[in-house]
Amino acid sequence: MATLQPGEILDDRYRIDTVIARGGMSTVYRCIDMRLGRTVAAKVLRDEFSRNPEITGRFKREARSMAQLNHPNLVNVYDTGSQGETVFLIMELIDGGTLRELLNERGPMPPHAAVSVMKSVLTGLNVAHEAGLVHRDIKPDNILVTTDGRVKLADFGLVRAADAAAESDGKIHGTVKYLSPEQVTGEPVGPEADVYQAGLVFFEMLTGETPFHGDTDLDVAEDRLHHSVPAPSSRIEGVPAAIDQLVKIACDRDRYSRFENAADFLTTLQRTAKTLELPGFTVPAPKKAAAARAASTPPGDPTAVMTTAAPLTPPPGMLLDDDGADCPTEIIAPGRTDDEPGRVYDRPAHDPDETSVIGLADIGADDSDVPDDTAQKQLPAEPQQAARIPENIPPPTRQINNRSGAKLWLWLVVVAVMVAAIALGGWWLGSGRYGEVPQVIGMSQAQATEVVRDAGYDAAVNEVWDNQHPEGDVLGTAPAGGERLPHGHAVAVMVSKGQPTVPEPPAGRNLEDYAQVLADYSLNWTNGEAIFSREIPAGDVVSVDPEPGTLVAAGSKITVHLSKGPRPELVPMIRGMSEQDAVERLKQATFTVAAVREEFNPDIPGGSVITTEPGPGVTAPAGSDVTLVVSNAIAMPELVGLSQQQAEDELRDLGITVDRVMVSTTSGSVEHEVLDSTPQPGQALDPHNKKVMLMVTDEQRVPSVTGMTVAEAKEELEKAQLFWEIETAAGDEDTVTKQKPSAGALAHAAEKVTLTTTKTTTTKRD
Repeated sequence: MATLQPGEILDDRYRIDTVIARGGMSTVYRCIDMRLGRTVAAKVLRDEFSRNPEITGRFKREARSMAQLNHPNLVNVYDTGSQGETVFLIMELIDGGTLRELLNERGPMPPHAAVSVMKSVLTGLNVAHEAGLVHRDIKPDNILVTTDGRVKLADFGLVRAADAAAESDGKIHGTVKYLSPEQVTGEPVGPEADVYQAGLVFFEMLTGETPFHGDTDLDVAEDRLHHSVPAPSSRIEGVPAAIDQLVKIACDRDRYSRFENAADFLTTLQRTAKTLELPGFTVPAPKKAAAARAASTPPGDPTAVMTTAAPLTPPPGMLLDDDGADCPTEIIAPGRTDDEPGRVYDRPAHDPDETSVIGLADIGADDSDVPDDTAQKQLPAEPQQAARIPENIPPPTRQINNRSGAKLWLWLVVVAVMVAAIALGGWWLGSGRYGEVPQVIGMSQAQATEVVRDAGYDAAVNEVWDNQHPEGDVLGTAPAGGERLPHGHAVAVMVSKGQPTVPEPPAGRNLEDYAQVLADYSLNWTNGEAIFSREIPAGDVVSVDPEPGTLVAAGSKITVHLSKGPRPELVPMIRGMSEQDAVERLKQATFTVAAVREEFNPDIPGGSVITTEPGPGVTAPAGSDVTLVVSNAIAMPELVGLSQQQAEDELRDLGITVDRVMVSTTSGSVEHEVLDSTPQPGQALDPHNKKVMLMVTDEQRVPSVTGMTVAEAKEELEKAQLFWEIETAAGDEDTVTKQKPSAGALAHAAEKVTLTTTKTTTTKRD
């Protein structure tokens, strides 16, 4: 059954009404559910694919996957079945249009509008992720907007269970412009691949363009392996830095640095929107969408038709639409005029009298896995009104001309040569420059690279870890064998390195560096319990589980234990200890005395510890530095009984200078004896604020003047601040024969010394 006709019945229940859209693998019809009386969409697998078990299996997998997901942000599937060789699924009919059409119609979205769309997309995608499914083909064409502003995620044709998606089949599935790096390299994919694709859609909504470009699809695909997605604000003004950060995380080339899944992305997006105080937004359906025009035609209306002329048969080649998908969806809307934009691909030839009604974009249609031998590329052709020849026009009669037969044959030969040249050029531009990547599984590495080079490709060896195949086995190629690719492009021969072993942490034990090492070994990592370590700085890798050198399966998770730094310890109480004893005690407690600072404390003897910094009882990392605060107080010595000179000498040795001396008439036992001091003996003295007062007696020793002349004796006594008197009158040249008090005796200041001379006359000093 090549094409279902209006009026035909599927499964004794669904009456075909009109064609909505055609894709590379399936056709979508609008039809009536006669049992429930509602309008639905029927997605019917094309006959040429219905006999391919791989494609029908994927088609049925889509139906099962979508049927188990029921959510307002997903296109719902109601039924699936087969009738003869016709395989179909019945799903919700969408009356709006695609996000692609909305972007084409309105251009880039402001941040609040793009965030509103992303919230709905991630909400629907989260339902799939929670069910253990990976979509693998998130793009604007698969995001639908209904007329009431609801956003729905469609096309689960590439969906895989997360555990199955984690096993690469060596093929690249998805749309070129929206592939994640791991899809390009053929690595296992998980929810983080959907996160990357959603991030690209977010970028496109904000900027109106995709981030990666190239002359060929392979260039576009490989561009993301070497370049990061730029910040949207670098392409268009008005994008907040917080939105740039969301796109950066979602589109990180390292899958383990992205949001873990749609829920993680959605939570951060909602928090960012709240922080930025973005207003709410109802997403409008595109006004000029094919779906909107198709919906305007009542079911069963025979007037809403459009005839199209059969196109030329194109040469075989790779199908590519402007979105980079492998088999573009044909969209022909009722009522479209010649000057309206549109494109016609892969249109089947039909009778000129046959009419074709095509309206809504191929909901859920997926063509990424269409075999190249079934794919055809066709130049765009504008719709034409099919010509009908009236029956009353007589057939043309043969005209007579005077041209010779030789000239006619010559022209025919020239035309034939030109046609052949054009055909050859077209073959080269269309198919001749393409070849088929050879199958190399089971060959040796040398054989495989030679076969790839012989096929016209630039062969390179890519060693990968593999759980099933021993080291040296050839696993295939990337792109996979059988795929069509222009000659001269790079084809990687995938060679097994066998199962990996857990690598040793790098010398610096930096987590980021070790994560890259694990990724190079095709291993994942997860955070284990942090461990105290005096040798490994906090945040660096202490140990891993399993231990380095252990044989593990590729893709295994390695538990990484990070250092919490040294174990915290309590700073001990060492107040009053000597500095030496305090240093030893802190050393026992794993601390290091990094500095000693002196400070005056009247209660702590000099040289003893006042406190520590941090203080006693505080928790600090073991091995950390501690500052000792030591008392510099000077104890006032005992000075009473010493002579003033002796007292001053002793204080000077302590670095103290006498600030004040008080003289007392109290008698003492030595010359200028210290009677008292302030501060008192034993009290603490601040070396930076030294004020010492001494109280001393005024007594001093009487000098010896016997034998001196009277004049000399007077001078000596005056120096000693003593008064003198002479018992008998004497001249200055008379000699002193006797003195009282005698020489060496203690005498108070101003005390009189009586002098005896050779004369008896006494002269009294006034």
